[in-house]
Amino acid sequence: MDYVNKNSFCVNGNRLNPLKENHFNFHLSRRDFQIIKGTVYSPIKIPCSHTVLQVSEIDCDTHKKRLLGYTLTDDNGNYLISMKAKPYKNYEITIFTPLITNKKEAAC
Repeated sequence: MDYVNKNSFCVNGNRLNPLKENHFNFHLSRRDFQIIKGTVYSPIKIPCSHTVLQVSEIDCDTHKKRLLGYTLTDDNGNYLISMKAKPYKNYEITIFTPLITNKKEAAC
């Protein structure tokens, strides 16, 4: 987690506000399809497996939100999202921690 290249960003868990919305602005390149990948970590830097990520598209003019889909993190907390980004749209990723956890994931 120490290395972040110019096409990546890292959000530390202690910068997130629990039970509140957290917004991060970043721009996607103008390609047909985008791949967004990452790892969800707990505040104590333990990967959170089986975490749900919800992806939504928001129209900049009407502010209408449209659900695009869901993905799950794997056993190591990794996720991958493939999508077609459109101009004049914002995208929102909402992360839901697992409802049932074991000791390894108790901090997620």
